[in-house]
Amino acid sequence: MAYIGKGLDNLGDVQTLDNITFNNGAGPYNLQQGGVQVTNADTDSILISIDGVVQGGNYTVNSSAGQITFDFSVSSSSTCDWIKLYGTGVQLTPKDNSVTTAKLAASAVTEPKIASGSITPAKFSTSGVAAGNVIKVNDAGNAWELGNASSAEVYGFETFFTASTLVRTVTVVSSGGNKYAIDGVTQDTVELLKGNTYKFDQSDSSNSGHPLVFSTNANNSPSAPYTTGVTTSGTPGSAGAYTQIVVASDAPTLYYYCSNHSNMGGTANVSTPADNTLRVITTNQGQDNISASTYTNFSDVLYAASGFTWSISNGELIATI
Repeated sequence: MAYIGKGLDNLGDVQTLDNITFNNGAGPYNLQQGGVQVTNADTDSILISIDGVVQGGNYTVNSSAGQITFDFSVSSSSTCDWIKLYGTGVQLTPKDNSVTTAKLAASAVTEPKIASGSITPAKFSTSGVAAGNVIKVNDAGNAWELGNASSAEVYGFETFFTASTLVRTVTVVSSGGNKYAIDGVTQDTVELLKGNTYKFDQSDSSNSGHPLVFSTNANNSPSAPYTTGVTTSGTPGSAGAYTQIVVASDAPTLYYYCSNHSNMGGTANVSTPADNTLRVITTNQGQDNISASTYTNFSDVLYAASGFTWSISNGELIATI
């Protein structure tokens, strides 16, 4: 039968309730199904047709009482065509631009409802945002907040060996004949790093008559004195006397010995040192340039915001911003 009003083809979970017999009044009238009071209905879930006309906006439902009251007096001669109770509501597609912000419940839109990649830069508000701001994690680590960042920076890392000067104390001891003792160790095998300076201090009186020199052969046999980077000062056994060597980059394995007596010395191993210094070169917030040759020599490069400071702790590089 044709009727005036909303279509019923989009209703979900629809139940048919008992028809009402009207008594020339607005009600309230009981809402029942099979003679049992219905107490799970509300105004938005009830649809009723009277005399072939679907009603809308002219009645209220008392859920707890299971009753409907009309805004007008319904004649006893009127016929209740049907009463529909729908659990999931009228499944209508909202019209374009019909859902306003006011209709969205607080916290209604959650992360699972936002499609991946759906928020574009154009959707971010610039209200309250200043130039150079970035989004960062707050100090508590539980939320995002605006932070400041200066211009992009290039950090170039150079590692290299920084040479140093080391002093070795030389004494002469009797151990099956006179022997050199280096820092108290008889005929010690000393380690020389290329680039370092080593001062063999012969101030102790036991060094008298025993000048320390170097050779490329053990005990200088056959004779092959090594003098590259080697200097001497004072007289062995006197205050301030020493033999000093600045270890050249091409220095071979060496031997120290006494120029006056045989079998007193030992071996001086020469090795290439590991890098012990880190240097960080930056573009100084865009104010400085890094030349191509300098860039090529970097051990590593980091591209990041400026403001980092660097330190070394327990052999680890620490970055702080």
